Amino acid sequence: MAEALKPKWGQPNTGLIALGAFTIIAWVVWRIVLNPQVEHWEQPWLAYIAWLILVAAWMHLDFQNWPFEGRWPQPYQGLVMWVVNFVGAIFMVEIFFQRFFGKYVCPIFSYEALQALGVEAGRAHAISYGAVTLIVLTGFVTYAMPIIYWERWPVAELKQPEQGLVLWFIGTFNTILFFWFLFWPYFSHVALGQVSAGAYPWWADIAGSPRPGWTEGWWEWMVIYIFMVPLIWKGLPWSKIPQRIKQPWRGWIAFLAANAMAIITMYLLVIFVEPVFVPGNIVNDWSIWSNFRWAHALDIACFTLMPFIMWAWYFDNWPRDEIGGEWGGFLIRTVGTFFAAAVIYVFYYSGFGVFMLNLKHELPAMWTDAHPAAWHFWWILLPLWNEWFFHKWPFYER
Repeated sequence: MAEALKPKWGQPNTGLIALGAFTIIAWVVWRIVLNPQVEHWEQPWLAYIAWLILVAAWMHLDFQNWPFEGRWPQPYQGLVMWVVNFVGAIFMVEIFFQRFFGKYVCPIFSYEALQALGVEAGRAHAISYGAVTLIVLTGFVTYAMPIIYWERWPVAELKQPEQGLVLWFIGTFNTILFFWFLFWPYFSHVALGQVSAGAYPWWADIAGSPRPGWTEGWWEWMVIYIFMVPLIWKGLPWSKIPQRIKQPWRGWIAFLAANAMAIITMYLLVIFVEPVFVPGNIVNDWSIWSNFRWAHALDIACFTLMPFIMWAWYFDNWPRDEIGGEWGGFLIRTVGTFFAAAVIYVFYYSGFGVFMLNLKHELPAMWTDAHPAAWHFWWILLPLWNEWFFHKWPFYER
């Protein structure tokens, strides 16, 4: 058995050094590469970042780092996996979706196919890369579900790569199914104006808008809650499902309960939180507010990502069970995550955060155009690479 990793400089020093390093590197690269002052600035960068995360999840969660694990010492193993991850993500975005699947099967994934249908170039660019990104938002949950909720059932006993292939095919099937349910009605009917290709967005009467803010907000909170389970929640609350209940029923209970939690969280934010912080000229303008309020629930969810990821991986989930047992630690880490997210949120929308990222800081553009998802996905990609591929090198040692 490999010796456990230990923080190189003790805690909280190691966590603080790692957080500072990830933040500085992310910020410097952001300022060099991105120009958020231009129209449609988020794409294709958000699609690239999202697919880097999803392909990394395939490699680490589905295939458990096969065939790279243990083949080379760090940092060489991490570098090889990073190159494979980078090539795989670019292939999926630019070759598979833009040049093949979008061009010959489903035009919403290809700006060239959309332009051939008469869609203006800038809009075609935004629609196609937006659709490619929402495949990933769907997949963050659908590829993780068989592993976290269903505990790799029914293939847990298989070796790699057979286990990874089965899990990947299950995740792919789920991704197609849920993308069709959550986002296809918007792209087919609203973005493309095609009635026959899909029904009018089913959530329009619920949300007050046919735009996908309602489904985006719901599903991003599904992402948050599914990854909190193995990280800061340490398996709770689903580990408390009675053992007499076997898979797949344990997975279904967790999945349905997580959906309820995600939707309730979104409504609590829209009703009680957003009207306090969002400027009144947005809240009182129904043409903006009808979709923005739900999409902003996604924005708020993104602010929890770095706190709970860093807390679990680089601050070692302190306090583990020292205060109030496992439920005490669960409560402290959950409340602490939301408090840290609130602090980052206020910093971001105070104007200083968007200024540091060179985002549009005029009102109302600071709220309606300076979406934080691109920054947060890029910010968390660095600790994901470091933990999944590099096993926390150089911040931890054996």
